[in-house]
Amino acid sequence: MAFTLGTWWVALPFIIKRLGGSEADVGNVFAAQMGCYALGCMIAGILLGHFHPRRILLLGVPVMTLLASVMCFVLIWPPPGNFPLKSVGLLIILFGLTGVFMSFFWPFLMAWISTGHEGRDLNKRLGRFSVSFSIGGLLSPWLGGYLVEKNSLLPMVLAAATLALCFLAICLAGRYRQSNTISATSKNNLLPDDINKTLLPTFRRIARIGLLFSCICFGAVRTQLGLLFKYELNFSETDFGMVITIFSAANFVLFAAAGRWHFWHYRLGFLAGAEAVLMLSVLLILLGGPLWIFFVIAIALGNGYGFVYSSHLYYGVSGGKRRSARMAIHEITLSTGIVIGSLMGGYLSEHVGPYMPYWFALAAMVVCMTVQGIVWFISTPHGRLR
Repeated sequence: MAFTLGTWWVALPFIIKRLGGSEADVGNVFAAQMGCYALGCMIAGILLGHFHPRRILLLGVPVMTLLASVMCFVLIWPPPGNFPLKSVGLLIILFGLTGVFMSFFWPFLMAWISTGHEGRDLNKRLGRFSVSFSIGGLLSPWLGGYLVEKNSLLPMVLAAATLALCFLAICLAGRYRQSNTISATSKNNLLPDDINKTLLPTFRRIARIGLLFSCICFGAVRTQLGLLFKYELNFSETDFGMVITIFSAANFVLFAAAGRWHFWHYRLGFLAGAEAVLMLSVLLILLGGPLWIFFVIAIALGNGYGFVYSSHLYYGVSGGKRRSARMAIHEITLSTGIVIGSLMGGYLSEHVGPYMPYWFALAAMVVCMTVQGIVWFISTPHGRLR
């Protein structure tokens, strides 16, 4: 699934532009997917939470595969002139529908692997999960950029084929039932500070604020950066794919480290530092420079965003019994931020200027850290850092 999304998110901005779409259309296509995904997470969490997660996965992925195949046919046979929707409009609708059925995947997969685990054991399992999807994003951005530079159809066919492999992987996955109680391994590994009942509510709120605004920042940057690369900085689609590959590699390293060690739990300085790194990466985009500068930006962006994501993933589910609902909240927060960032990034890029999405992203992170500071000092007696 991560391989598929990595291919789509690199290739679609260039495909939309080739079909005559605008910068706002590029923002709209990703906002449609993540907006429908957020709505789907809310509905799926309520209506499907009592089913075994594997059954929901086996329902959602085939429909996504079908929708990906239809998107390929839209590129092969564009709609006739008298059809009310053009190719760009159809792609936005179809991509939005993939978001609905993607909500049958991520929250339920995360619930499947995390149920019955707490403390260090939970952190390790979530770390392995994050490493797995970051591996899926290592090769796909470069490959998506390379293929879309050659032909618009090739990356879309690759995405559909990878979804079919995703469905096969779920079919081959174990049918075991996980216990709803904490595993023996987790019990043996629990330390007194693995779940800090005093600080957990505060860190959960701060991490949720961080995830929302970091995704607003990420959505604005991620959806428009390819167009900036191609049409303002004169880099190629393959160059952009390489930058996103480096971003994914930085994610991979961060997720592996965060899942292996737990010393960062309940220490606000780590989360604040990650958000500062995000701000620095956006500033470097505004300053510009040769291609290698953007490799550095990709590392900073990948590490900063990855740590904020990991933080909310851990604090958001710690101590929770209904893991599907907890994971749905995580995904709704994430997708809401990306929707806002994608829409605002596309609008600002088209109507104000190609660099305005990055000023907006920078402003979002300033607001984020301000709100977090207020919450921290209200929620803790002395507002001290640990």
